[in-house]
Amino acid sequence: MTKAKHLKSIFDGVLRFQQAQFKELRKPKNMSKPHWCTTSNDKLYNFLEDKMYELDGMISDSKVDVDRQKKLCADIGNYAMMILDNLGGNK
Repeated sequence: MTKAKHLKSIFDGVLRFQQAQFKELRKPKNMSKPHWCTTSNDKLYNFLEDKMYELDGMISDSKVDVDRQKKLCADIGNYAMMILDNLGGNK
């Protein structure tokens, strides 16, 4: 694989992840929630850990709904992003 194709593959993966995150954040149930900056990082981490635990139980099971796994991955990424933002972003 050339370097250009390798980078495109990485960027495509990041874009799919971003789209999944936005899809979840735009849901009406999430739009009505308070901003994550009002939630402690400990609480956000507990949410993240719960989602990781749930994903861990299904990641190796080929019979589990792939869409559910994708949603959990997006949730985990969202919680990690919220914690990063609360810590001051990528400064």
